[in-house]
Amino acid sequence: LIRRRKETPEFGWGTSSLIETAAPAIFAHRCEWQGSTVAAAHNLSGSRAAATLDLGLEKGGKIEIEDLLEEREHKPKPDGSLDVELDGYGYLWLRVLRTD
Repeated sequence: LIRRRKETPEFGWGTSSLIETAAPAIFAHRCEWQGSTVAAAHNLSGSRAAATLDLGLEKGGKIEIEDLLEEREHKPKPDGSLDVELDGYGYLWLRVLRTD
């Protein structure tokens, strides 16, 4: 986890913005630096929680999501948002790759 954090300068150098979610237990934010975007979501409760993350992209942009911690596939919706489901105290670190 520490190695991956060091390999992700967006977290330390980037401009952070909060990602609003309907799930009160999920804290999510986005960091942008030098044209690169990462997003992180953390479930602060012991119960499973789900939310939709607005990744802050312009409408019509095509994206891919790279999971920075596990080999999982994430499928963004056409509007650039992503539905996530996190186990109790679970978390995601994602790199948003623009493909257009």
